Amino acid sequence: MASVKVNRSLCSICGKVPSLSFCVGCQRVFCTDHVEQHRLELSTLLDKIILEHGQCKQTIIQYTEESNSHPLMKQINEWEKQSIEKIQQVAVDARKQVLNAFAYFASNAITTIKNLTEELTKAQNEDNFFESDLKQWMDTLIKIKKELDKPPTINIRKGGTDVPFISKIMVSVSEIFEKSAGRISIKDEGKLIVNIGSNGYGTVRSKGEYSTGKHRFRFKIEHTSTHKWNLIGIVSKNSSLQATAYNTPTSFGWIANNFVCLNGKLFSDFNGYKSDIEKNDIIELFIDCNRHTIRLTNERTHYTHELTIDAALCPFPWQIQLGLYYAKDRIRLLWR
Repeated sequence: MASVKVNRSLCSICGKVPSLSFCVGCQRVFCTDHVEQHRLELSTLLDKIILEHGQCKQTIIQYTEESNSHPLMKQINEWEKQSIEKIQQVAVDARKQVLNAFAYFASNAITTIKNLTEELTKAQNEDNFFESDLKQWMDTLIKIKKELDKPPTINIRKGGTDVPFISKIMVSVSEIFEKSAGRISIKDEGKLIVNIGSNGYGTVRSKGEYSTGKHRFRFKIEHTSTHKWNLIGIVSKNSSLQATAYNTPTSFGWIANNFVCLNGKLFSDFNGYKSDIEKNDIIELFIDCNRHTIRLTNERTHYTHELTIDAALCPFPWQIQLGLYYAKDRIRLLWR
């Protein structure tokens, strides 16, 4: 009688005992001892899935009923918090800038009011005044009141594109021209200077004074003659104002006819200076009181020229000084 050899698979767990059971799910075979172990593993996994199911169901209920607990909501809330903090800090900085700038303006206004008080008291006591006096006093009060509400050197504007629907508020503390001499007129609330009449020298000075820090100013050459004569620079406040700015002691700056002004004296081709100023150019004047330097830059050509200022020759505080010569030449002071 012939014998028949039967090949039987071994248990997939122990690998020793022939298997008796086949699992349809995992396609493995198990011996009698390990088939129960496999079923126990499957039951344990089912219990874990049921637990996860309950937790998932509870999470859905929680996110539905308490939307702020959702991670995405928390991310939005954190963005909102950080944005508000940034806005509040920008507002604090803007308020400081306004207060600092307004303090200087208010000081001048108080002095003007004090002088006006003395004039009014004297006129009332002596009964010595005329229509022209009344008009002058009223004009002065109207001007002060107008500038108290909107100081000409302070402008608040919105800008910035880092957050498209939130405009960052920024404070611009700008300059104005206040005093003039010669054939020159100050217009547009101190922002524009124009040579008036025929050819002739004229000079203007800024209202602001600078002794410390860094300061940047921009000018637009609205009109310049073909001969090109205009001066942009600084002068010590202590020097007397005169029409010929170029020969005023303590004057330093650049003239559009290739001359450099050094302490009221003119020098040609100083440090290779050649003017490239044309009509509609934007010119930047940078004043660094800490380093005792001034710098002129043509934004169209990017040409830059720098002068080192001897504070012994040009004592602080400094003021901006501009000069014109040819008829109808115009320079506008831009907001920074």
